[in-house]
Amino acid sequence: MDRPKMGFAIPIENWMRNELKDKIHYYLDVKNRTTRHTKCGNGK
Repeated sequence: MDRPKMGFAIPIENWMRNELKDKIHYYLDVKNRTTRHTKCGNGK
């Protein structure tokens, strides 16, 4: 019990490959960029 504190691993890789995969693809898709801006009222 005389060791330094240790953090814990966050399963980002697992989330990106599973639960967040569709959202990541949506937000990184070039076709959706203009659609998102016009929906927010920032229309460019």
